[in-house]
Amino acid sequence: MTFSMAVGLLTQLYHQIMERQAVEFERKKAELALYKAQINPHFLFNSLNTLYAMVLTGSAQVEDAFTQFIGLMKYMYANNTKDKIPVCTEVDYIRQYIGLQKYRIPRDFQIHFSYHHDETDQMGIVPMILITFVENVFKHGVSSQHAGEAFVDIRMEKGELLFSTRNPLLNHHRSNSSKGIGIENCRKRLDLLYPGRYTLMIGAEGEEYVVTLSLDLK
Repeated sequence: MTFSMAVGLLTQLYHQIMERQAVEFERKKAELALYKAQINPHFLFNSLNTLYAMVLTGSAQVEDAFTQFIGLMKYMYANNTKDKIPVCTEVDYIRQYIGLQKYRIPRDFQIHFSYHHDETDQMGIVPMILITFVENVFKHGVSSQHAGEAFVDIRMEKGELLFSTRNPLLNHHRSNSSKGIGIENCRKRLDLLYPGRYTLMIGAEGEEYVVTLSLDLK
């Protein structure tokens, strides 16, 4: 009798644990869907603003820019619903995004992009997990009134992704340099998808705004 009661209690406890895990899993899925949904409008707004400005100014490069934009849209809708894609594919998307944004920044402002990797750049990464940091370089780090330069560096070594950006620290960015909807969105996605497997540092270093992300993909 006692043994039967113990088995019954253990069975009940097991079902309760499984139910809680199922609820937690669905909650995380809902959160991730919300954070993903917040990415697309931001991307579209920034890109369409760039293209609109080029049309208004009669830029000779507007056709090339539209071609790049279409390529980015194809990437976004082909990969945004996938759980993971190769790191090299995500990096190519970032490279194309930077190429498009270069059309709208002043000629005396330089964007330096570098990518170094070993064979582990075929490992999977959650798509569009890095793009907000790159967007912020253009949103907060580029001034139409001052010359300058910014850096986007990505390294993939032995299954570890090392990502960093550096750009001038403009006045409107000084008082709240590590906050914002986009940044918090990224933090929450990283917490949900890579718990205990990443280190993210954001803030001012001298006259620069610096983002450094280390992400273990093994």
